[in-house]
Amino acid sequence: MSYWTDEPQKEHHDNRRTGPDDTTKYVRFSSFLAWLFIALSGILADAATPSQFNIYVLDEKWGKNSELVFRENYMTAAFAFCIFTFIFTLTSLVIDSRRQKRQSDHFSTSLLLALIVDFLALIAFMVYYLS
Repeated sequence: MSYWTDEPQKEHHDNRRTGPDDTTKYVRFSSFLAWLFIALSGILADAATPSQFNIYVLDEKWGKNSELVFRENYMTAAFAFCIFTFIFTLTSLVIDSRRQKRQSDHFSTSLLLALIVDFLALIAFMVYYLS
């Protein structure tokens, strides 16, 4: 091979990544699932306090305080979703960290934010249960 020709020379280290690999696809999908689970736990926590109409109707019908039953069931489900999401997001970040081999690789910002939000939600649930 002559250096005096006009032919483009091939680099020694080709970038063989032609598109997102399976790990990248998994990290993107797990990020979507993490935010979905955080939203579901938020919806369950919001549903833990039923409207005043539901409380009065059930109190008149069965003669007992139904607010605590609904609050505890929904709050327990929301807390379980938060624990599951925290473990799932942490596992996904570990899988993402195993892929960091090049300088151009980076951690998923969405997964990091989901982990922080979920950790804050777990602290809020623990404060609720301890009070």
